[in-house]
Amino acid sequence: MLFSGLSDQDFQGLKDFCNVTKTSIRRWKAGQPIKKRYWKPIANYLKKDVKEVENYNAELLRKQGRIKVCRICGKEFQSRFQRTIVCSSKCRIKLKPKSDYKLKMDMHYKNVFIDSLSKQETRDLIRSETINYLNRGSKIEKLKPEEAYFTFDSIGYEPL
Repeated sequence: MLFSGLSDQDFQGLKDFCNVTKTSIRRWKAGQPIKKRYWKPIANYLKKDVKEVENYNAELLRKQGRIKVCRICGKEFQSRFQRTIVCSSKCRIKLKPKSDYKLKMDMHYKNVFIDSLSKQETRDLIRSETINYLNRGSKIEKLKPEEAYFTFDSIGYEPL
């Protein structure tokens, strides 16, 4: 442990030396990871190597499960969230390329438009359904003719 054997007075000195709050010192005591910008001041105050502070921090992150191995490139990285599985945006693109989305769109297009009926088939279908409708005893009614609210005859064009 990096902070084992330190008294409260030593922690007060570390707080003043690193210019951090008392809460940060408490978190470090409890086993929270230390931000990278404080590694050098902590190493200087404790008269230890910076590599030792870095290793301590990496060990804490490993215990928390935040140092992971990228599924694409195999590189170790520090994840901010539990669900993160790749190290960078390049690997994320390789994991799920945009072409999958395009393939789904093409499949949707084929289902809707390409598998549809031709004009003549559609006409025959409408004609047969209309005949079946009439054979069942239903009637096709027309709307009563009414005057249109707007006609194009009332618009005049006068050249300038």
